[in-house]
Amino acid sequence: MDHSDVIKLDVGGKKFETTKSTITKYDTMLRRMFADNFEPKLNSEGYVFIDRPGKNFDYILNCMRDGKVALPTDRNQVKQILMEA
Repeated sequence: MDHSDVIKLDVGGKKFETTKSTITKYDTMLRRMFADNFEPKLNSEGYVFIDRPGKNFDYILNCMRDGKVALPTDRNQVKQILMEA
Protein backbone atom coordinates (compact mmCIF):
# COMPACT_ATOMS: atom_id res chain seq x y z
CA MET A 1 0.00 0.00 0.00
CA ASP A 2 1.24 3.47 -0.90
CA HIS A 3 1.40 5.41 2.39
CA SER A 4 0.53 8.62 0.56
CA ASP A 5 -2.90 7.05 -0.05
CA VAL A 6 -3.55 6.67 3.72
CA ILE A 7 -6.20 9.00 5.12
CA LYS A 8 -6.43 9.58 8.86
CA LEU A 9 -9.85 10.66 10.08
CA ASP A 10 -10.96 11.96 13.46
CA VAL A 11 -14.73 11.57 13.41
CA GLY A 12 -16.20 13.14 16.52
CA GLY A 13 -13.11 12.21 18.54
CA LYS A 14 -12.90 8.61 17.31
CA LYS A 15 -9.88 7.93 15.10
CA PHE A 16 -9.87 5.91 11.89
CA GLU A 17 -7.32 5.15 9.20
CA THR A 18 -8.27 4.15 5.69
CA THR A 19 -7.24 4.84 2.13
CA LYS A 20 -8.26 7.56 -0.27
CA SER A 21 -9.41 4.90 -2.72
CA THR A 22 -11.78 3.46 -0.09
CA ILE A 23 -13.45 6.73 0.86
CA THR A 24 -13.74 7.94 -2.73
CA LYS A 25 -15.19 4.67 -4.07
CA TYR A 26 -18.83 5.82 -3.74
CA ASP A 27 -20.53 9.16 -4.37
CA THR A 28 -20.61 10.41 -0.79
CA MET A 29 -19.76 13.49 1.22
CA LEU A 30 -16.34 11.95 1.88
CA ARG A 31 -15.67 11.58 -1.83
CA ARG A 32 -16.43 15.27 -2.33
CA MET A 33 -14.26 16.19 0.66
CA PHE A 34 -11.26 14.30 -0.69
CA ALA A 35 -11.53 15.23 -4.36
CA ASP A 36 -8.15 15.78 -6.00
CA ASN A 37 -8.33 19.56 -5.64
CA PHE A 38 -9.20 19.51 -1.92
CA GLU A 39 -6.45 20.17 0.63
CA PRO A 40 -7.81 19.06 4.02
CA LYS A 41 -6.66 20.82 7.16
CA LEU A 42 -4.87 18.38 9.44
CA ASN A 43 -4.62 18.55 13.20
CA SER A 44 -1.26 18.18 14.98
CA GLU A 45 -1.50 14.36 14.72
CA GLY A 46 -2.18 14.43 10.97
CA TYR A 47 -5.89 13.63 11.23
CA VAL A 48 -8.68 15.32 9.28
CA PHE A 49 -11.39 16.29 11.77
CA ILE A 50 -14.98 15.55 10.74
CA ASP A 51 -17.54 17.13 13.03
CA ARG A 52 -19.96 14.20 13.14
CA PRO A 53 -20.60 11.50 15.76
CA GLY A 54 -17.90 8.83 15.55
CA LYS A 55 -19.81 6.16 17.44
CA ASN A 56 -21.09 4.33 14.35
CA PHE A 57 -18.67 5.49 11.67
CA ASP A 58 -16.90 2.11 11.66
CA TYR A 59 -20.05 0.52 10.18
CA ILE A 60 -20.08 3.09 7.38
CA LEU A 61 -16.36 2.75 6.72
CA ASN A 62 -16.53 -1.05 6.63
CA CYS A 63 -19.39 -0.85 4.13
CA MET A 64 -17.20 1.38 1.94
CA ARG A 65 -14.35 -1.10 2.24
CA ASP A 66 -16.32 -4.30 1.61
CA GLY A 67 -19.38 -3.16 -0.29
CA LYS A 68 -21.46 -5.08 2.27
CA VAL A 69 -23.59 -3.80 5.11
CA ALA A 70 -23.23 -5.52 8.47
CA LEU A 71 -25.55 -3.76 10.89
CA PRO A 72 -25.95 -4.27 14.63
CA THR A 73 -29.15 -5.79 16.03
CA ASP A 74 -30.07 -2.71 18.09
CA ARG A 75 -32.78 -0.82 16.13
CA ASN A 76 -31.88 2.58 17.61
CA GLN A 77 -28.26 2.13 16.61
CA VAL A 78 -29.33 1.13 13.09
CA LYS A 79 -31.42 4.33 12.86
CA GLN A 80 -28.39 6.38 13.91
CA ILE A 81 -26.21 4.69 11.29
CA LEU A 82 -28.77 5.27 8.54
CA MET A 83 -29.01 8.95 9.48
CA GLU A 84 -25.24 9.32 9.13
CA ALA A 85 -24.82 7.23 5.98
